[in-house]
Order: sequence, then C-alpha cells, then structure tokens
Amino acid sequence: MSGPVRDDRRAFLVTAAVVMAAFSIGAALQTVFVFRPARVGVLEPGEAAADLAVRLSVNLVTVSLALAACHFLRLGERRAGRAAVTALGLGVGVGTIRYGVQCVVGIYREPTLRVAAVEIGATVMVVVLAVAIAHAQVAGRRRIREQEREAVEQRLRAASAFSSLAAEESRVRREVADDLHGTLQGQLVLVQARIDALLRAEPGEQEAATLRAGIAAVREELDRIRETEIRAVSHRLHPAGVSLGLEHALRLLARTIPPEIEVETVVAPLDAGDPLAPADADTIVRRVAVLRAAEEAVSNAVRHGGASRLRLELDRPAPGTVRVRVDDDGRGLPAVVTPSGIRLVSERLEALGGGIHLTASPWGGARLVATVRERGASVDSEP
Repeated sequence: MSGPVRDDRRAFLVTAAVVMAAFSIGAALQTVFVFRPARVGVLEPGEAAADLAVRLSVNLVTVSLALAACHFLRLGERRAGRAAVTALGLGVGVGTIRYGVQCVVGIYREPTLRVAAVEIGATVMVVVLAVAIAHAQVAGRRRIREQEREAVEQRLRAASAFSSLAAEESRVRREVADDLHGTLQGQLVLVQARIDALLRAEPGEQEAATLRAGIAAVREELDRIRETEIRAVSHRLHPAGVSLGLEHALRLLARTIPPEIEVETVVAPLDAGDPLAPADADTIVRRVAVLRAAEEAVSNAVRHGGASRLRLELDRPAPGTVRVRVDDDGRGLPAVVTPSGIRLVSERLEALGGGIHLTASPWGGARLVATVRERGASVDSEP
C-alpha cells in the first residue's frame, strides 16, 4: 500500500470516528438529561450516571463496529455514489445491532416497531453523514495532491523547455559563428583578393574592359552573399516573418523552396483567439518551435527524399491547438525510422506541450505533423 493511500485511509477513519463519536456522545447526553427527565432527579445521580454509561458504551461499540466495517469495505477508496449506497446498507446493519444490544442491556424493556425504526433510522443518518464528510475530506486531500503534482510537473516542463531553448540557442550561436568565421569570411577574402587584383591592373583600354567586368563580377558576388549567406545566418537567429504570425512565416518558408518543386500551401488564418496569434514572448517561442519542425520536414524531403511535390498545411485540430502538416511525394520513410535530425525539434515541442508525429504520406513520401498548444489546452496527437 502506498503512502498516500495509507494516509487517506487513516484520514477517512479518523474523520468518520470523530463525527460518529460526537453524535453518539451527544445523543446519549441528550437522551439521559433532556428527553427522560422523569427518570433523573437531583436525588438520583447514581441512576443517571449508570444510564449514561450504558448508553455511551452501546453507542461507542456501535461506532467501533461501523469503523471496522468502513475499514474492511474500504469506503474511502470507493466512488462517492458507491460509497453512499454501501454506507446506507452499513447503517441499517449497524443500527439493527445497536437496537438489539439496547434491548439486551435493558434500555428498551418493551421494544416496539416504531422505536426500532427510529433508532435504526437515526443510526443510518449518522453513519451516512459521517461517511459523506469523511469521503469529502479525503477527496479534498486528493485534489490538493493532484494540484501539487501538476504544479511540480509544470515546473519540470518549464525547466525542460528552458533547457531545450538554451541548447537550441547554443547550437544556433555555434552555427552562426561557424558561418561567420568560415563561409562568409572565406567568401569575403576571395572578394577582397579579386579587388586587389583589379587594383594591380595597369591602365589601358583592354585593362579597363577587364576592370569593368571584374567589378561587375565582384558586385554580383556581393549581392549573392547578401541575398543568400547573410539571409541564411539571419534566419537561423530569427526565422523570417515569425514576428508577424505563423501563417506569414509558413508562406515565406514555402517561397524559399526551389522553384522546380511544386509547393501547395493551405493555411487556416489564426484570429486573435488562437494561441499563436498574440505576439508575446511565449508565443514567439512556440511559433519558432513549430516552424523549425516544418523547416526540418521540408529540408529532409528535398535533400534526402528527392521530393518533387510538397504540401504545407496549417490548421487548428482543437481549441487552443495549432498544427502544421508537411507531406511530400519523395522516397518515403525507411524501414527503420531514426529521426535524429528532428530529435531536438521534437524535444523542444514536447517541452512546450506539443509534439511531432512522423508517418507515411498518402502521396507515397513522408508526412510530418508538428503540434503546439497554449498552456492547458488538449493536444490532438492524430495526424
């Protein structure tokens, strides 16, 4: 038996015992000193004490029997409806025993059906009320534990999300540094070498034409570096269009796909009530996460799948949930899927309460579904 279950059972029995004992003691005192004044006078303290002791003993024995039955039947672990029905039957049984003991010890010397019904009914009410109060108390304890567990899980998810974000930031910084130090720097060195060669050329008509052609080539190279390499580095730092919305960013991603590949983009516009519509910091993080998954799917389809057709779809499978689906007509998934390239993206989405689903596409290629949600929304894991 686990610790919480044992504690709940103990709390249930203690609460029920307190309620039943309080009713038992109160009923005995009330019966002796209020409802039967003719038998008790100032000159009969001994009779009053004996009568009270007998009634208290019978009532406390009844309480003990009821608690033992509650423990044996595990009423605190049952659903409220079943516990109420069981408590009703338990009350009838215990009430009958109580009335029989009262008749045996002489409390009722001339028992009647009416008195029996009143005594048994009173016992049933006490048992049912005690079980209901104890059950509510245990249910409250369970709710508190669930809330505490959810709070711990949320803190763990937040810590995991921050850790994933830190790892992603470190990776992007390293890639940007490599690009700046390697590719861009090397290309700029080559451009500088061309300019130096042009400066060393002797003036003349033929050399002037060569100089103009060289300057035009340098200009084209600088334009290529600006349009391709610098944009790529900038996109790694912050994907294009993500600040304006996931819809806009996904359309910009579709434009970067080579023109020889047929691209179909199906976008369900996100209004202000959707989780990724506001441009706060948390929203930007979620947009970037789901967009990175779409980028990874497009990259794999083009580089590894040999796809000639792509479909990018943005929709809302459930309230507060956004889904991006990428289909291709490439070579499809291998026999053993090892999505190492999307593992980091998948972990990042899972830390944000979403996930990635990778299956075969109806087109014959691969299908990647990335889902992201706002806090508290349910995740639709189906593709």
